[in-house]
Amino acid sequence: MQGHQHRSNRELDEQLAARIREELDLARRVSGEHTLDGGC
Repeated sequence: MQGHQHRSNRELDEQLAARIREELDLARRVSGEHTLDGGC
């Protein structure tokens, strides 16, 4: 049972990493648009 739990944790980590990457990509786009607007 422990091994199965570890496996699911790994999949969760991968999903979390993918979400973080998407959020970072979105943040970069937003910051890029802000700089294009001539903001701070």
